[in-house]
Amino acid sequence: MTEKQPVPTKRPFLFKLLSLLLLIFAVMGWLRFSQSIYQWQYLVAYQVKPGPLYTLISGLLIGISMSIALFAFWMRKPWSKQFLQITVAIIFTGWWLDYLILTRNSSAFTNWPFRLVGSLVVLGFIYGYLQMAHPRKKSD
Repeated sequence: MTEKQPVPTKRPFLFKLLSLLLLIFAVMGWLRFSQSIYQWQYLVAYQVKPGPLYTLISGLLIGISMSIALFAFWMRKPWSKQFLQITVAIIFTGWWLDYLILTRNSSAFTNWPFRLVGSLVVLGFIYGYLQMAHPRKKSD
């Protein structure tokens, strides 16, 4: 007697696109972490503020959280939607606080409209897809 294996359903294009975005965010975090280690002596020598430890820890947290989010989302875990929403909100808030508080060079602010529009488009896509794909159930 042979058991039938469940046939995995094909993942839609937007699901794959969101997974690619999560992969890019995870890679960005891991690159930030690894480059902090690799370039440590230069970051210390040039007295980069807030310092290499900050970029090391933040890169590690972004890499870990986005890797977990990607895995959970790809495996369609029931808790992945809420985890993804919270994690993305925290990371985007952190990126914007980094940009607004820690940037010392005024020329870095010349592209803030593009950065804002890009952030809103990405956040709109992530939250819109999650809401569209996993609508809230009405309790009567």
